[in-house]
Amino acid sequence: EQISSSYLKTLTDASEESKSSGNISEVEKKIDPLTKFSLCHRVRQIQSSNVAQLNNIFNTDTRKTVELSSKCKEIINRELMFWHDRIQFEMRQTVAIMSNLSARMERIKKLNQQLRDLLAYFNDDTDSSVTSSTY
Repeated sequence: EQISSSYLKTLTDASEESKSSGNISEVEKKIDPLTKFSLCHRVRQIQSSNVAQLNNIFNTDTRKTVELSSKCKEIINRELMFWHDRIQFEMRQTVAIMSNLSARMERIKKLNQQLRDLLAYFNDDTDSSVTSSTY
């Protein structure tokens, strides 16, 4: 970034020389390297600042992506836990309903057996009364 004083002196001398002789091309020759240096330096500055900006943008995007990913994981885990708990609850309800139905079925079987026994008893009784009345 700093230009040596001898280089500036050379440019000043060339500028004065060109004014007196009218030779502009000599001045252009002397200034051209400085201009090239300045432009190259500026391009490098822009490139390095672009790289720095790109790095900052990349780092910011990476951080935001990590944060978003973390939040998504939390939401997904919360949803999974909700559905896991819901399924567990429904399974407990299903087990309770199944055991209730099983108990009812056993009671119905017992009641059916009692009904058959009663019907058999009354059928036997009816048969004996019919046979006894005929004799």
